[in-house]
Amino acid sequence: MNGVYKLIFSSMNGCGLRMNELLRLRIKDIDFGFDNIYNWDSKS
Repeated sequence: MNGVYKLIFSSMNGCGLRMNELLRLRIKDIDFGFDNIYNWDSKS
């Protein structure tokens, strides 16, 4: 895998995101300064 597919798979695997949560991510949900991803309206 390479490119976008590798990014999607590593985000799902590393962060524990579901596909729907990953597709709803916005740029402002990612904090590059502290290396955090904020997931709003998640299932858990």
